[in-house]
Amino acid sequence: MEGIESVVAAHLDTWNSPAGPERTEAIAALYAPDVLVAEPQRALRGHDGMEQAIADLQAQLPGTALTLSGPIQVAQDLVTYAWTLGAPDGPAVASGRDVLFLHDDDVVSLYVVIDTPDHHREGLTMTDIQVLHDPARQRYSASVAGEAAGFAEYILTDDLIVFTHTEVDPRFEGKGIGSAVARFALDDVKAEGQRKVMPLCPFVKGWIGRHLEYAALVYGIPESTAKD
Repeated sequence: MEGIESVVAAHLDTWNSPAGPERTEAIAALYAPDVLVAEPQRALRGHDGMEQAIADLQAQLPGTALTLSGPIQVAQDLVTYAWTLGAPDGPAVASGRDVLFLHDDDVVSLYVVIDTPDHHREGLTMTDIQVLHDPARQRYSASVAGEAAGFAEYILTDDLIVFTHTEVDPRFEGKGIGSAVARFALDDVKAEGQRKVMPLCPFVKGWIGRHLEYAALVYGIPESTAKD
C-alpha cells in the first residue's frame, strides 16, 4: 500500500503544481506515454493531454487545490479514492472520485468522476417549478402549481450575498425544488455581477460543490483567467 499511497500523493501533487518544467517532468515520470484522461465531457490522451487537463482546471478555478478526502481503495491494478477541490482554508467547491489504472507503477488511465445529483429521480421538470426573487424578504422562493414549495434566504453586504438557510416543504422533498432555487439564485447573482457568494447554508454550499460552473462565484475563489 505504501507504493500506492506514493503514487496517489504524486498524482495529486502534480495536479496541484504550477505549470513549468517541474510539472512536465512529473507528468513524464508518473504517467504512461499514452495515458488516458477520461473526464465527464471529454477524453484526452498522452502527456500533452494530461498537461491540458491540469492547465484547464487551474485556469477555470485558479487558487484551488485537490485534497484526498477518503481512504485509498485498491483492487488489483485499480486504485480509487475521493477528493475535494477548494481554496486553502476555504470551503470545498467540488468533490468527486478518481479511478486510476496502473501498470508497472505507471498510471495508464485516469477516470475523473464529479459528484452530481440524479436529475432523473427528482420527479419534476424545471418548467413545473417557478422560482421568484423576493428582495423585500431577502429570499428566493419556489412554487409548484401556485403552492409554496421552498425558499433560500440570504443576507446582503456591499460585496457579498450570504446564503443562510434553504428550506423545502416536506410535500415536495426529493423533487428538485432546492436545486431549482439554488440554480435560479446563483444565475441571478452572476447576471447582476456585483457580489460574491458566501454559502453558509449547507445545501447551497453542497450544490455549488456539485456544479463547478458556479464555483467562481464563491468568495475566496479567484476569477477564472481562461480565454476562448
